[in-house]
Amino acid sequence: MFNYSRIGPLAGILKVILISLILITIWTNRSPARLVAEDFSEKSLDNFLQLAKNAAQLQRWDKAKNYYQNALDLPPNEQLSKLQQQLQQLYAYASLQARYADGSMAPYVLSLDEQQACQLLSQTWQLIHQNYYQDIPIQKLVNRALWQLQVATQEPAIYKQYQPTQTQKLIRLNKRIKNLRLKLITLDNYNLNTLMPSIYLLCNLSNQTDLSASWPAAEFAYALADSLGKYSHILSPRQSEIIHSQLSGLYVGLGIDLIFDDEYPLVFDVVPNSPAQKSGIKPGDLITKINGHDIKLKTTAQISKLLTGKVNSHVQITLKRKFTTTNNSAGEQTVKVTRKVIEAPTVRYVHAIDNDKYLDNRDNISLPGPIGYLRISSFDFNTAKQLQIAVENLKNRNARALMIDLRNYG
Repeated sequence: MFNYSRIGPLAGILKVILISLILITIWTNRSPARLVAEDFSEKSLDNFLQLAKNAAQLQRWDKAKNYYQNALDLPPNEQLSKLQQQLQQLYAYASLQARYADGSMAPYVLSLDEQQACQLLSQTWQLIHQNYYQDIPIQKLVNRALWQLQVATQEPAIYKQYQPTQTQKLIRLNKRIKNLRLKLITLDNYNLNTLMPSIYLLCNLSNQTDLSASWPAAEFAYALADSLGKYSHILSPRQSEIIHSQLSGLYVGLGIDLIFDDEYPLVFDVVPNSPAQKSGIKPGDLITKINGHDIKLKTTAQISKLLTGKVNSHVQITLKRKFTTTNNSAGEQTVKVTRKVIEAPTVRYVHAIDNDKYLDNRDNISLPGPIGYLRISSFDFNTAKQLQIAVENLKNRNARALMIDLRNYG
């Protein structure tokens, strides 16, 4: 048995670390939901490439690019350059899918004239160079953005929303973008002024395809932001509207947080007193159907669109209880949920954990008081105030440490 007294002043620190690790393990398997990680230990390069191919065929671009990234993380192999190129293409498809999923992007771009679109591009360029947190390899950034622009001219979602009629001119536009990308690779240094004459030429050719004169400049601005990394985007008009609503702490919806890591979305958390909670939806439930339609392998954007609606409208959700202790609850059940204005606290499950209740004290492990626990589901205008109130509440309960759960926040 380990004797803590032998290490003197470090004993208390080690006790805190050990207890925190044990409690994290305990609470990972408790409310709001257990997170199930995919076991990649036995996956080979061929396995990952096949999984990526299957995901791409279903247009699950985020899933496909994750598999390619896992393939790149394997020991060096001869396909490294090819994998990087394929990953770059998947990033482009995933970005386009996310941008056009809600249907608000095309009307916005079509509402701009060429000058307004070029102004958007100029503002985006300046913001990136003035405010981005690290130095940017401009050649790499522009190459990625032009690659995304090139992919966009072949993307069915673009055809569906813009309905270009001049197919041959669209092919010419694609080739012109490719030639510009290859030309810029050979240049050591350039800026937006260097690029603009070529952008104006693309705008003119785009106008002839019925994509509109504004499309290349506006799309290039969005692509530049996307090319910075997975956490950098310009929001579509609808996305901007939704996030401003959520930042206020109020939005129309059901009151559920979902994880999209499997064939079906998993309910990670349920907002207290929300329509979802009142309908019996619980953390750990799998959503298998929406309004009677099977949603197996549907994308995040497709599922979000099905769940979104006007206040007081209804949606039927079929659930399968994934984590259950009884066989009686393992089958599917369908509930009718009414969309309401949700006032969702972002700081949830505030309580003090009595370590003696969860720990086996045969080794005489203890803290001089209970541990405070809270979960932050997302960050909005009210989170700081809610967190301050929660911490004061835990202090009044004599909590001597604090565990903040940030799983699946967003």
